[in-house]
Amino acid sequence: MSEITVASSSIKLHLNPDTLGVSLDTETGNWKFLEAGKIVRKDGTVIPFSSAREIRHSVWKTGVGDGIRSRFAEFAGLTGFAFETIIWMEGSTGDLFFE
Repeated sequence: MSEITVASSSIKLHLNPDTLGVSLDTETGNWKFLEAGKIVRKDGTVIPFSSAREIRHSVWKTGVGDGIRSRFAEFAGLTGFAFETIIWMEGSTGDLFFE
């Protein structure tokens, strides 16, 4: 799958769907998050986002800002466990959010 890019007036956000790496091009420099996210459970078990058997990405647009929404589902041994993340840029301020 090819890279997904979303841009505002001051930030360009890139997601590599194969590696789940995120990079940002900003007026003050370039930033790269090469490691995919992970969840650490209370018992210390680590669940990498990349271990989901179903991973979907889509461009996310609202009247407030634009970004990339990702859905992670079908984790081995975790029946019914799924979650979404949104990385988005607020249109009027240029603030960046990882949710």
